[in-house]
Amino acid sequence: MQLHAVNLLNWQWRLLNSRSSTGCIGLIRHSIVVTDDDRLLIFGGSSHFRGSPPDGYSLAAIPAFNLNTQQWFTLHATGNVDICRIWPFAATTALYNGCVFLIGK
Repeated sequence: MQLHAVNLLNWQWRLLNSRSSTGCIGLIRHSIVVTDDDRLLIFGGSSHFRGSPPDGYSLAAIPAFNLNTQQWFTLHATGNVDICRIWPFAATTALYNGCVFLIGK
């Protein structure tokens, strides 16, 4: 998994070198939310360019990247995650007051 960042002051791209990519696969058509504690949370997406699994991906395991340590890890959500499936992508994501809102189909 490669994660790149662009500096908005000088428009220079750089590769963020992750010390660990365990549990994170390459995705397309996904959404990212940046949290107040410098984490990137990844929702939706697919590892397939064409086609899709019939039931989508469960949101019980959320890939995340810590911008300070530059490490990938997985957050484990609880609750009724079986009905929380967004396929093929999370069209819109927003972070508000400690909650992430997802809209997609």
